[in-house]
Amino acid sequence: MKRTALLLPALLALACSTAPADDQARPAREPLIGKADADATSTDVADRECRVVVRRAERLDDARGTGVNVTVDVAEPLLADPGATPGVLFRNDGGAWQELTALAASVEPPSGFRRFTARFAVGKQADFVGFARTTTAVRLFDHNRLPGDYDAFHVGAGSWSVPEAPSVCPGLAPIADLEFKGTFVTAQHGAIVAGGKLSVDYDLNRLTTCRDTHNGARFWSLDAWAQFSPGGQVVSGSVVASNGTATFPATFTTDVPADATSVQLWFRNATPPSCEGWDSNYGHNYVFAVAAATPVRPGWAGDLGGSFARDCAHRDGLAEPIVIDEYVRERACSFIDGDVWVSGITDGSSPTPAFIAADVEWSRDGAPALHTWLEDVGRVGNNERFRWTLPYELRNVADWNEVKFALRFSTDGRHWVYPEGGARRTITRAFQMP
Repeated sequence: MKRTALLLPALLALACSTAPADDQARPAREPLIGKADADATSTDVADRECRVVVRRAERLDDARGTGVNVTVDVAEPLLADPGATPGVLFRNDGGAWQELTALAASVEPPSGFRRFTARFAVGKQADFVGFARTTTAVRLFDHNRLPGDYDAFHVGAGSWSVPEAPSVCPGLAPIADLEFKGTFVTAQHGAIVAGGKLSVDYDLNRLTTCRDTHNGARFWSLDAWAQFSPGGQVVSGSVVASNGTATFPATFTTDVPADATSVQLWFRNATPPSCEGWDSNYGHNYVFAVAAATPVRPGWAGDLGGSFARDCAHRDGLAEPIVIDEYVRERACSFIDGDVWVSGITDGSSPTPAFIAADVEWSRDGAPALHTWLEDVGRVGNNERFRWTLPYELRNVADWNEVKFALRFSTDGRHWVYPEGGARRTITRAFQMP
């Protein structure tokens, strides 16, 4: 059938043996994957790195005729390109290729992805493949379960659907963070989930027994050890790193076994051959529960407030912008609070606020964003309240003019809920250092 036939009204198309029209469908060139050596203009790539993933496809029968609805997930880092456009390339009955732009879907995808859908009309059979086009005109085609560069999904008389493949590009595992502070306080940020990941941040000032150097460079180690129960798996890794004579903390990250119900941690500082010291909670180790599944996500976050007064009392609401002047800098508290509600975690008779990861995303004068953990200051009704105390550099250093910030909350360290839809609040400086 000629391409112009696709523009006929749906009623006429239904009377034909070919597919009805789809308004957004437009002609597209065939995939040129693998032809780059022969065709210098080819910008098509077979993606096998989970950047574009067709999750499933279902047959639809509606007023427009027989169609196929395709669900496509696109990795969030790829969508950081503001011009990245997800879509579906398809052809009916062996005809010419056409493409559709996929639209954002409301169903939550696996962690690390955003979800899109596209519907195309189909006659007796059709081939299709998901793709994303970048601002540089590269087309990334989903081949995460299509082995050949020219393979495509097929629907027709044999099967009108493509089922889910849960093992293909399952998404990022939930991740929790344990923070061992220099004040010998331990803070948990997010639920430790069986089959997920665990990250450990350790303040190097907690354990300073063995700190020998050689020619000015570090000649000592500081390792974290974790043992999971009931399986007994033991893993370890360094929580210190060096660059020449400079020494700084390093994050230790490990997988959590699928059968784990708890984990205990301890730390060892050593200088060879014989000096060693331990941080092990006086031999009892630091023990944390492991959840069988990721808790529900935060259902709501908001009620921003705080204090920029001498009485340090929380007040509802925040000025916009918040002004740090001489009075605030020298005499007042300066903290910002936000509340979050998570069903079964912040409410009920046995709340578990440690299952909530809460941080602030902030940037000075347009610089790349920094992230700082919030302090849990307790329950307020059925919510949990977290606090950001403004850091020293915003109160006592006059090298900035404006800060943009947003609080955010998560239970898996991957999906974040922002108060006010993620709108950035502003802090301005109105003081000068002598």
